[in-house]
Order: sequence, then structure tokens, then C-alpha cells
Amino acid sequence: MPASCGSAGCSQPTDRFGLENAAALPLRWRWDEEVKSFSCFVAPESAFSTWQVGDKGITFSSTSFNLAIRNNTLCNMDEVEIAANEQDDSQNNKNPLQFQKSTISCVQECEASNAERLCIFDISRKLDYGNEYDIGGAFIKKNPELWFYMTTEICPSNIIILNLFVCHRNIGYINLGISNSNERATDSKQEDYVFLSESLSWKSFKSSKKDQCHYIKSFIFHTNDVESLVKKTLIIPIKIDVTPNFNLNLELVKRVQAKHAIGGIIRKETPDFTLESATHKKFPTHKVVLCTQSPVLKDLIKNSTADSMFFDTTDDVLELLTEYLYSGTIKDITKYDNEVLLELGEKFKLDNLMPFIENAIIEKITIDNVIETAQLAQKHRLQSVERKVYKYFKDNPDILQTDAWKNLVDVVLTKKLLEHLYFDK
Repeated sequence: MPASCGSAGCSQPTDRFGLENAAALPLRWRWDEEVKSFSCFVAPESAFSTWQVGDKGITFSSTSFNLAIRNNTLCNMDEVEIAANEQDDSQNNKNPLQFQKSTISCVQECEASNAERLCIFDISRKLDYGNEYDIGGAFIKKNPELWFYMTTEICPSNIIILNLFVCHRNIGYINLGISNSNERATDSKQEDYVFLSESLSWKSFKSSKKDQCHYIKSFIFHTNDVESLVKKTLIIPIKIDVTPNFNLNLELVKRVQAKHAIGGIIRKETPDFTLESATHKKFPTHKVVLCTQSPVLKDLIKNSTADSMFFDTTDDVLELLTEYLYSGTIKDITKYDNEVLLELGEKFKLDNLMPFIENAIIEKITIDNVIETAQLAQKHRLQSVERKVYKYFKDNPDILQTDAWKNLVDVVLTKKLLEHLYFDK
């Protein structure tokens, strides 16, 4: 090393390391022969870092800079990386839709947070032949997270229904934004594709076990649509939010409670199935609605040739069931009895409805009913309700003076409540 590069520093290191252009930056250098590294000060002098000499040149990082030698030039690698990412994005956008990073299809897996569309090839054939078809998967940090699939069913009045499902590989909550309309559009520059509306409605799902499957939404087609879709690929806009906890807010409720398109269309058709309550009250319905919304009803109908079915349950439960099946929501859900709501959700396996039932129970917690709510949550394994009960119990010690607390004989529940009261930080 030249003597000029000693402790006093130098403005130009040796060309041996390809640093002839480094003088453009206000750098001061020191060379350590033992470890074969430069030490440099970058103005301001408080920004200090070390250069390492390797086979491919010299690189260094600091809290202020991320630099390297590229083509005999000292480069800011933050800018190089940004430029490289922009180039990758530009190249990705030139690819066919099915090969873009934001597409979920059978030939392209996608990072869940980047997902923008589902890609369904040869849609006319899938509509022509009712069956189950895979769509594609999404991952998080290289681990499988979601797998999307669909079924098609040919119904009366020349209606074809495409039912969309997702298999959640892990336990937890997912929020999905999915196209909320059956309206289709084409693009003259992309003639091989048919696009559903980019306007999204949001749905939330709770997976209590791995590989749990959820119904997402149904899209309506007519048999006379099929010919125009020959050799076309259907694009369904989508957004994915996978979160460890379910935090329900009013804005989310409004989005998720958007009415299903299927309800308004099918209601106009003549009912072909009847549900009957314990009091023999009859509720006219349509098989296609029952089958697409409830796996329990689907199995019962598949294994029966009857056009009606008796349920040993109250009028209220079946009234709420039909409201939910056709509209995708229950208006003023908090006014209904908790046990009635839970019977509805559990009896018919309405997984999409359960988060709203739990939220309705949470909203009704008071000092007078918190013990009863705790018993309910424990009985039905409502974890989100249990957490709220424990917090409410801790924040309201007056509960210990209520008759409900004094008459509580459940030892396990009593122990849990006291532990959260005195030991939960």
C-alpha cells in the first residue's frame, strides 16, 4: 500500500482494487494489511464502515450507505437494487397474465400478499362439464398457505353456477377480497382473456384446523354465454390478507355483508325444496342455494330423493338460515339470542358466519351476563370470545359481587377467570 494511504488518509486508493473513480465521493481510507480490508470515513465522518476484499471485488455496508465496486466504479447499491427491481417489474408486466408474479394459476404460484387475480384456463369447457377443478395456490415466505379450486353446476333455467373455494393450509384467519359482480369485460389488446369486475367485496374466514376448506362465492353464467367463452381464460380479481388474529371492524362488516348476487337471481325461480321446522312451519327454498352455502345441507340433499326436509329446530333458526343463505348476512344480528345463533352456525356448518356470531356475542357482554358468556364460550370453544371475557373480567372487578359469580360452580372456569384477574399482566 502507498505510504500516502496511512493514518493521515488519502483521496485515491490504489487501482489494484478498481477504485480509480472513488475520488468522486468524500471518502478517507485506511488499509489494514493483516485482515486485508479498508477502513473508511464517509462524510460526515461519523458514518464509519469497513470494506472487505473478495474474489469478485470489494463490498461494504454502513448505516448510511450500501456501496460496492461495479465495473471499476463505486456504486450506491441501494439505487442499483431499486433499479434492478424496477427492471424485474417491468419485465414481469410484459409477460402473459398467467405468468405474472401477481397471478394465481395452475402454472404460476404467487406470494399471497402480491396476489391480484385468479386465472382459470379454458373456462367454457369447465362450464360445460360440471366437476371440481383446481385453480392454483399462494404461499407466504415460500411456505404453502392457500389453494384455490372451483366447482361448476348446471342448474334449471339454463343457469350455470361457478362456485369458488379456498383450502387454508394453516390455522388462523384470512381476509379475501373477491370480484363482487358477474359482469364481464374483454380487452382488445388481450383477446384471450375475459375479466370479471375489479370491484371487490371482502370475506373473512376462520380456520380452526389445517387444510380447512371454505366456500368463497358463486358466479352466475348462462348456457348461451358458453359459446362466447370458447378458448378463453377467465380472470377473477382477488386480494389476500392473511392475519394471525381476527379483528372485526365496522368497515369490514359493511364490505363482507354485501349481498350475494346468487340470492336475487335464484329467488325469482320457482322453489324446488322445502325446509320444515319442529313446529312444521315450511320454508320454500332452492336446492342450488342450500348446496352451495352449507356442506351439511348439500350432503343431506345428495343422499335423499325427497323434495322437503324436517329439522328438529325452532322457527327462528330456520328463519335466520334462509335469510343468511340468500343474502349472505343477518340484519341486526346482535338482537338474536346467542344460543340460537350458535345453533344455526354449528348445525349447518356456516363457517363464514361464525366470526360475525362471535363478534355479536362480544358486543353484548355486560357485568350481568359476562359469567354466562364465559360459560357459553367455553362450551362452544369460542376463543376470541374467551379472550374478550377474560379482559372484561380483569377490567371490571365488580363482577365478583354479582350473584352469577357467587353461584358459579364450574371449578375449571372459576380457576381460569381468577388466573386472568390476578396473574395476567
